Amino acid sequence: MAGRGIRDIAGTPRDGAISLAAVTAVGAALALLGPFGTFLNGGLGVRLAYWIGLLWISMLFYLPSLWAGVRFSARFDLPPWFGLASTIALASVPMAAVARFAARRVWTHFVAGMSVLDWYGETLIVALPLCFAFAAVKGLLRPERFAEPQAPSLSAEAFGRAQTLLAALGGEANVLGVETRSSRLRLAVKDAAVIDADLLKRVGVRAIAPISPGCLHLVIGPDAQADGAALAAILPR
Repeated sequence: MAGRGIRDIAGTPRDGAISLAAVTAVGAALALLGPFGTFLNGGLGVRLAYWIGLLWISMLFYLPSLWAGVRFSARFDLPPWFGLASTIALASVPMAAVARFAARRVWTHFVAGMSVLDWYGETLIVALPLCFAFAAVKGLLRPERFAEPQAPSLSAEAFGRAQTLLAALGGEANVLGVETRSSRLRLAVKDAAVIDADLLKRVGVRAIAPISPGCLHLVIGPDAQADGAALAAILPR
């Protein structure tokens, strides 16, 4: 569930590439500005490697922290900014350790006198505005984004059919996403080899059309909309 939530925040591969390009541009800008005394310590190439590398690594810490902030605010009915600020502050602890480790390998004489709190404070000064800017672009500051989705109520028949379809597709761990396309379902799966094609046909699936190794279409007919909604309702979010 956490992985799926983080993928929702990160977006599509194209969105991820745009985010990475933006992070790289910000890192280059910080290298040119040289904040916290880095301008006077090392050439531009060293500063570029340091700042861009740090911001790339920071995505590993702050993307999960944004997901955690969303979940935290939703769970306790808190303002979005509070949950995000809290988890960003927590993620800045290991990120500050990474920044300190990297800087000590580059500027030993320059950083020798800095305390742990100095590193944490500088990390937080950079992280908070950048993370909140990202959150604003992704719509994470809108309260409605934090509302827990309500699954539609299913009849016993619809629930049973959805369970059978899910079992034929290899179980909930194998199904990464479901989209309804007119008379078809577009499915993202981990492993198409575990799908039980015979069982799918027995429950009324007219055809199975592989699109790529991790994607396939189920041709169902008029019931595709109902089947897609039922599958989405029983899959973990």
